[in-house]
Amino acid sequence: MTRIQRNLLPIVLAALAIFAVSIVYRAFFVSDLCGAVCYEVEAAKRMLQGQVPFRDFYFDLPLTTVYLRMPTVLLAQLISAPVNSVLSFRAIALASFVEISLLAVLSFALCFYIVQASKLDKVSQKQLWFALLGTAIANLAMGYSYGCAQHVFALLLSPYFFLRLSAWLKAANSSDTGDKIGNPWFRFFCGLMAGFGASLDPLFIIVPITIEVVELLTRYLGGKSNTFADEFFWLLVSFLFSWSYLLGLDQKALAELFDWIIPLKYTSYYLDQIAYFGLGATPDRRDVIYLCTAAALGAFGLVNRLPLLRPVMAFMMSGFVLYQMGMSGLSTDILLLIWATCMAFAVEVCYLFDSSFFASFCRRYPKLSYRRLPKVQSAALVALCTLAFLTLAVLEAMQRRDNVTVWSGPQAIDPTYLELADSFPKYCPPGASIMILNGRLLPGFPLYSQAEKPIAGYFISTEPFSSLANIENHNLADHMVGKPSGWIVTTKQKMFERLRSDIKVNKPGVIVIEGGQTFDGLEKSGIIAQILLDYTCKCEARYHSRCIGAKEFADWNYRYNVYERKHENEKKAD
Repeated sequence: MTRIQRNLLPIVLAALAIFAVSIVYRAFFVSDLCGAVCYEVEAAKRMLQGQVPFRDFYFDLPLTTVYLRMPTVLLAQLISAPVNSVLSFRAIALASFVEISLLAVLSFALCFYIVQASKLDKVSQKQLWFALLGTAIANLAMGYSYGCAQHVFALLLSPYFFLRLSAWLKAANSSDTGDKIGNPWFRFFCGLMAGFGASLDPLFIIVPITIEVVELLTRYLGGKSNTFADEFFWLLVSFLFSWSYLLGLDQKALAELFDWIIPLKYTSYYLDQIAYFGLGATPDRRDVIYLCTAAALGAFGLVNRLPLLRPVMAFMMSGFVLYQMGMSGLSTDILLLIWATCMAFAVEVCYLFDSSFFASFCRRYPKLSYRRLPKVQSAALVALCTLAFLTLAVLEAMQRRDNVTVWSGPQAIDPTYLELADSFPKYCPPGASIMILNGRLLPGFPLYSQAEKPIAGYFISTEPFSSLANIENHNLADHMVGKPSGWIVTTKQKMFERLRSDIKVNKPGVIVIEGGQTFDGLEKSGIIAQILLDYTCKCEARYHSRCIGAKEFADWNYRYNVYERKHENEKKAD
């Protein structure tokens, strides 16, 4: 390992300081736990209890996300003993923060080692250090989505990405890649991490493949030799191996997965666009697109001078493509774009430092002299890092202030409305389970976790009912969703029969049902009539998340009917 050059020390210290601040700053908002994480934690808890996914409970994400959350569940059990198999929300949130922060430290440490061990010329080495500074700022910019799948993927991909960056920078200055960083086991581990991260969503594999293809074509068109990267090979192997859990599932679980869970999941992508849902999240997606455009415009004139910018821009564009493919518009879908944009800006600042700007500044003010030029650059670096932190912190503070649900809740609409979270302790007896029937995974799951009540039945998410309703509203035929004739009718019947069975067998203490499309669908299927046999509609409540997070996770526009289970004497009276 080479020693850090003295002139690079301010950049190194800035990267370490910003990264440390990103961890400490997120600790102040440890209770910000979005619905996607809560959903995955619930699935992890059920699997640790011995339940089989798809067969025993509904889940529509790759199981690698569940394996990722298992340490969170185990740590939460150590922090706070579960009551009636239910973990406290604070324990889950703290455990999740600890797991993701440790993963961030590991990722940053590996990247730090790669940059320090890379044998590059002074200019290229400085570019890598600035890229590392960009990743530290990006980790700070994750906002409410800290720990979501895209953030975790960025952390797992970063060591692999820095390995490839160092190789491409060497190749830009010579005919081949030269010596590789670390031993084969180190590159194997980095590839393994990146491949596992890509398996958190099948679309994630687009990012490393795009980056590799761009560099391959660039070197080929430039008449330079290409060498195969063993870390890329291990990435692909790890990505494919991560899906081997399918081999361990029984036939019933596989049948559920492929027959209706996957078709409904991906059909909903094309039928339900909520691109403006949750504006005001941190960072605001509109600001991210503007910054991405600015970084791209700056890179156009610099990409030939800074070869590092090319793979970073490929990273950025592939992240933007994934954001568009998701079609949901949630802030958790734009984190890769944030990550790459921060890196791009950092590398462009590196060029500014190496340009004639500061030298011209010193010529204009002779008292500074060239001897003091490094001090001027260091002061400018500190100022830029401070400005980046203050900008992100102020924007987040403003958006938290603008989140009206934090301050006023459902009473902002009508003082007679009960807050939905308060309906569970009010109408649900201790130890009883609850059931939330709505059309969205969000905001239901933060509420499930905060209620600290067991979830009744198979459907830990009722999004498939919403997806099925969208298929019917768009008048799609079976063959249009790639299924044989009668599939829609059969699937609908099976889902509602399972829901009826869950209500009958589990006897939840409270059932809350979102008004609108969800209520209409349940009413047409006879579910509401079945519920009214054993339950009494007590009130109408407004959703208001006590998780002080992005608006998309705390939206008071949701109206629910609250049903309390009748006591035995009430049933006899009826």
